[in-house]
Amino acid sequence: MEDEDGNPADNTWKIGLAEFVAGEEMDRYDGFWWSPDSQHVLFESFDTADEPTWYISDPANPETAATGRRYPRALTRNADVYLTVISLAFDENYRYAGITGNADVAWDREAYEYVAAVNWQRGHDPLVLVQNRRQTRDQVLEVAVETAEEPEALSDDVAATWAQAASADQSERIVETDVVEFGGDNEIGETSSFASSAPTLGATRVLEEHANEQWIDLIQGTPAYTTDGRLVCSLNDMDTDTNRLTVDGRPFTPAGWNVRTVLDVTDTD
Repeated sequence: MEDEDGNPADNTWKIGLAEFVAGEEMDRYDGFWWSPDSQHVLFESFDTADEPTWYISDPANPETAATGRRYPRALTRNADVYLTVISLAFDENYRYAGITGNADVAWDREAYEYVAAVNWQRGHDPLVLVQNRRQTRDQVLEVAVETAEEPEALSDDVAATWAQAASADQSERIVETDVVEFGGDNEIGETSSFASSAPTLGATRVLEEHANEQWIDLIQGTPAYTTDGRLVCSLNDMDTDTNRLTVDGRPFTPAGWNVRTVLDVTDTD
């Protein structure tokens, strides 16, 4: 790669890796996720071009030039993070035969620049937890993959239908440390519908949204689905000073018992 002056330029793009903030601050080290049936892959790509460069020398080898590293120090720009989902084809002998679908995952990346967690469980579409930079608000997104109407083949006009958002008339109500419900008459824990019965590949819908003006702790293993499709999320319960778990928006772990990690989610435990 060359810059506009013809000099060697840094390749600031990475694919299939977790960016610095995810790995160092959120304990998310994965940058790609296979679907349980191996028919799809969801992967991260990010661009560090806007991050400042730090130059690190080697005191043991003073003859070696300092090495430049992109580093998102406080109050500077972070990496620009994207998610993409692809669908794979296999022949009758289960050998890879090509990519049949390719779509960017759409969400409000300016408001929610952190991809905090991704969870893909058998029988369900992937869940993505995104956070704002202050880590005071988050959204739990479901990405349409298994339920999506995939294109037969990639073409120029496919991009126009990628990653359709949920219906535009959704109403939002944000309550501190509470689940935000979407859709006029939904009860807490119910989810909004996709704009059509067959959403496009990579379309997203918001299942839950949380706000805490102090800080939202991340609980490893959440969000997650139970086998029968109920949504398990973490809740920073400020009234009881407890990190709890919710099922479909309703707390069920005891106040005073802080949840640190979720190892597995089933219908019975």
